[in-house]
Amino acid sequence: MKIIFTPLIAGKPWNGRTLTDEPLGGSESAVGFLARALALRGHEIIVYTHHPEQGFYDGVEYRNVYWLRDLHKDFCDVHISSRWPDILSTMPPDRVGQRILWVHDLGNQVLQGDKIVFLSQYHIGQYPIEGEAAKRCFVIGNGVNLGDFLNFVPLEKREPGKMLWTSNPDRGLHVAARILQELRHAKRWPELTLHIFGRAAVYGWGQEAEAPFYPRAEDQEGVVVHEPVSKTELAQVLKTAWCLFYPTTWPETFCIATLEAQAAGTPVIAAPYGALTETVKGGILSYDFEGAIEQLHDPAVWNRLSNVGRKYAAQCDWLTRAQQWEEMINA
Repeated sequence: MKIIFTPLIAGKPWNGRTLTDEPLGGSESAVGFLARALALRGHEIIVYTHHPEQGFYDGVEYRNVYWLRDLHKDFCDVHISSRWPDILSTMPPDRVGQRILWVHDLGNQVLQGDKIVFLSQYHIGQYPIEGEAAKRCFVIGNGVNLGDFLNFVPLEKREPGKMLWTSNPDRGLHVAARILQELRHAKRWPELTLHIFGRAAVYGWGQEAEAPFYPRAEDQEGVVVHEPVSKTELAQVLKTAWCLFYPTTWPETFCIATLEAQAAGTPVIAAPYGALTETVKGGILSYDFEGAIEQLHDPAVWNRLSNVGRKYAAQCDWLTRAQQWEEMINA
């Protein structure tokens, strides 16, 4: 099949090289990794982005959005729009087999297209879908590049008390830092630290976008701020951590950050909010963060959750997701 992807033109410019060489947000990397997986499965794939560098990366052709002016002259078997429903009407009906809208966000998009793909049951449940419209809707979760997570690191070789934040700061980073202070001071775990790799720059925004969500001055003890790193480098960092700490205030529709942690065998401690109740298997979901930390200090619990998370992530490889997309397209 010939498949064209048109992800929403916003934020950081990216292409196939960005997937491995630079930090990149979840929704953007999802398009890139799915495109790559579909190419590996024998399809002709074209992705339009606003990166100035064009060319082929891992079998996928990347074109600059400048050439979208000629999209109506092209043809394809499938046109997949990620977060950009309006672009689906660009190609005439006789030049495209199926139009598919890939929804990543909550409640702010017009649902149009021959088929619509959501990320979780929680996600699809937030939209008013009834009757015939439900037949056009499918749930396919995000994936993970398992090749980045080879060579599992056991608990005894990890840094004790090292917790990571790898998501967007606006999803509750200031809350996580405040809870960290309570755990370090009022409780009995002064060794706990929170290492921040999720930064606004990952998504193409400046420091002014993350400043309102950064820890207050009194909440910065034990907080270590890092520059963003590529997906490949982040995978290695995740394998050194004791847990991913995510007391989020954001209604996640999937959360690739927690899936990456589970692929690394790193247990997740998170709020039981949004789709996390579906997508976190190797972790503890609770608002009792003191109790969760207490549980995870038991090596038997840590190892059990680590194993469960790795097994779950192994089912979410992007090649598996590509096969699920094929089945949905052919349904």
